[in-house]
Amino acid sequence: EEGESEGLRDRVTDLSLRYAKLSTITNSPTPRQKESLQLPQSQRPSNDGGTGMSPHMTETYTHVYPQLSNQSVMDRVRKWGVKYDGGKDPLGFIERVEELAHGYEIELNALPRALPELLKDRALVWLRNNHG
Repeated sequence: EEGESEGLRDRVTDLSLRYAKLSTITNSPTPRQKESLQLPQSQRPSNDGGTGMSPHMTETYTHVYPQLSNQSVMDRVRKWGVKYDGGKDPLGFIERVEELAHGYEIELNALPRALPELLKDRALVWLRNNHG
């Protein structure tokens, strides 16, 4: 378990360093980012009964999330009431945060700025000590 914790700690440290520039709290809006979903023909919604595409072709659907200020992101994340204390099931926590971010149309690259709202106890102490 210690080796697993150390590996997870290293991964989180790498992510925090990668997003260090994004983690400073400012009032600038979150930059827009496109999210694409490619669906095979058999799973695509169709109103006209067919598009003339072969079943092996894919069509890309793109969604652009609205721009949100850092304050808006922090406020939305705070209202989720989801906190990680540094204990068991870190991947479950990450999956839940990703689900909520997509549901509330918050880009994943905006979440590092909201880490103080998402972490508590040991995890928050770790963030403060390693934030730079």
